[in-house]
Amino acid sequence: MIFNSSNYEDINRYYRNTYVKFRDFGDRLFWIDSVNRNVVSGEDENNQLFELYLNDEYPYEVDYVIPRKSFFQYKNKACLLHRIPARQYQRGISANNTQIVALSRQGSAGQLDINFEVLREYVSKPKFPAFDKGITSKGKFISVALSPRFAYVPEIKAIFVDTKSIGYVDHAAHKVVLTHKIFVPELKALAKDSIFEVVHG
Repeated sequence: MIFNSSNYEDINRYYRNTYVKFRDFGDRLFWIDSVNRNVVSGEDENNQLFELYLNDEYPYEVDYVIPRKSFFQYKNKACLLHRIPARQYQRGISANNTQIVALSRQGSAGQLDINFEVLREYVSKPKFPAFDKGITSKGKFISVALSPRFAYVPEIKAIFVDTKSIGYVDHAAHKVVLTHKIFVPELKALAKDSIFEVVHG
């Protein structure tokens, strides 16, 4: 979308009260809380106030990319960010169109507030642990993000795809036993350099 004076009503409709990234600032997050004919204002993830002045002669293009569904690690929990399909009115990230859930010790998915702290972990694109390390984590993690689609909950030894349990880890036998055959190829690829064999059972 073009950010200029003529477009300020659309900017207000689609972007006010949302988190965005501006292409000139990499992965830094911004919260837009005010829009008028002359200026877009808010604060960035470092609590610095910003003002983007609107001018028809010097338009600013905001090419916002919808975040993809993915697990990421936030503190000691595997969290899943996904868009709410029925609510795509706002273009930036907000609680109206995006949900973040965290897997608990028993595998239930509890909703998290959307804020700079948790979104920063998502946009920083952290690396996932090696499969062996991820599923042998004890004590430190309530749940572990293994890849964009898969997570592990140590307390119940369960493997999850998104928020659904699809199998368990048998540590003694070095096996991951899946109850859903369709996910076997993906898990085998994820575990290929580990000591764990992925089987359907």
